[in-house]
Amino acid sequence: MQKGKTALIFGATGLVGKELTGILINDERYDSIKIFGRHSSGFAGEKVKEIITELNNKSLLEAEMTGDHVFCCLGTTIKKAKTKEAFRKVDLGFPKLIAEVASATDISKMIVISSIGASTHTSNFYLKTKGEMEETLTGILKNRVYFLRPSFLLGNRSESRPGEQAGKFLMKLVGPLFRGKMKKYRAIEAHTVAEAMVHIANEVGDKHVFESDEIIDVLS
Repeated sequence: MQKGKTALIFGATGLVGKELTGILINDERYDSIKIFGRHSSGFAGEKVKEIITELNNKSLLEAEMTGDHVFCCLGTTIKKAKTKEAFRKVDLGFPKLIAEVASATDISKMIVISSIGASTHTSNFYLKTKGEMEETLTGILKNRVYFLRPSFLLGNRSESRPGEQAGKFLMKLVGPLFRGKMKKYRAIEAHTVAEAMVHIANEVGDKHVFESDEIIDVLS
């Protein structure tokens, strides 16, 4: 088992990001965890270094983005972002800049949270943006980038999202009815997604896009 790796995390305060950071801190393969964000993530320890910055600060990213694996858990909602432009900045602009910086380094893999249904061929603004993000990052990093497309995420968010608790209850109730091609629409635990990200980062494989049910299969 190779040790001494450095992980770079973007979006450590989100639902998946929090789970991911906790896993990486306790993973003996990593002796350094760099967390990038506008505010403190709340994580601390000998392995942890926080880089507090605006994520469009390219010169700082170029100075600090040295390591083995980039984990990108960035994402927002239209409601929180207020405008479509602001949404695209978080879900497309920032990941693009991170990929551009990573492409000029020895970073071997970038693991990115996308969304079920991501496609450039849909009229849905959210899913189209996610599809554009996938295509853009693939164009920059080629076979060094990997995407996970989770369905409805289960877990405890730090922010309140009205209606989400009802959604969780409904998805848990009807999830078992989703079979075959519909299986990927089952709700998935944020912790499971985070575990899969770490697994994909440390395994050799030719697959670069993982649908929600395939994320679970990665760990079996």
